[in-house]
Amino acid sequence: AASLAAPAPEVVETARYFDCVNFARSTTAPSAWSSSFVDMTCAPCTIYAAYNAVRNGAKSMHHDPAAGHENTYAASAALQRAALDHFAAQGHK
Repeated sequence: AASLAAPAPEVVETARYFDCVNFARSTTAPSAWSSSFVDMTCAPCTIYAAYNAVRNGAKSMHHDPAAGHENTYAASAALQRAALDHFAAQGHK
């Protein structure tokens, strides 16, 4: 069973280095994002913080209000469309 005890302070300190927002600031590549509003694993606020930290490169966001941590058909379709649009813009068919 999962424990509800608070993690050790050193775990919290180390975990902050793995936050996507730290890497998003240096991203220059085009990116496609998806946020599920009831995701208990990756809270929407963390996804939006990373998305908003991306300052360079084209980006798009798919909002999935009813989804949890699963990958929905709508999210998959939106991310696939973003990838296909990127390839088309590069001259690929």
